[in-house]
Amino acid sequence: MNISSLINKTKEIANSVKTVRSSYDGDVYSIWNTGEIKYASFVVAITSVVREGNLRNYNLVMYYGDRLMSSGKNKNSIWDDATNTLQTVINKLCENLDAEVNEYTITCFEQKFEDYLAGAYTNITLSIEDELGECEINDVILEEDTLIERLKEAIREYQEDNEQLALLLKQILFKLNGEVIP
Repeated sequence: MNISSLINKTKEIANSVKTVRSSYDGDVYSIWNTGEIKYASFVVAITSVVREGNLRNYNLVMYYGDRLMSSGKNKNSIWDDATNTLQTVINKLCENLDAEVNEYTITCFEQKFEDYLAGAYTNITLSIEDELGECEINDVILEEDTLIERLKEAIREYQEDNEQLALLLKQILFKLNGEVIP
């Protein structure tokens, strides 16, 4: 799973939730301070990616916000929608990506952006098994199956166009496999 795929999947899931009218990725302050937002709105950003063994831990921050009436009467309703929406997105991410999320806190807010909003946000760590796997060659950890397949594909692609590059890629492939270069 790469970052773009994870962001797109998260937005796709958010858009499937009935309470969400629009979804975005990036800096929530920049996004919610434009006049072009359709509320109720969902925003996701990835703050870091940590690789631990055969897992990738994606640290995400997710926001849900909606316009607050001047009387504030809809604040609790928005907070309910926000917490339910965030929980639904997290649950569906875990289900669809065969991922795990440990303990997290959903924090409710009221804040002035372009509009006065109420909503909630959460920071989660989504743990996903790394599809690239691991293998050790001479105490160096390399990305296994996918790397080899990419290398073979590159060799086939450059075979006709660039013989030197194809030869170099073949030599790398032989070294990765622990074979003697012919």
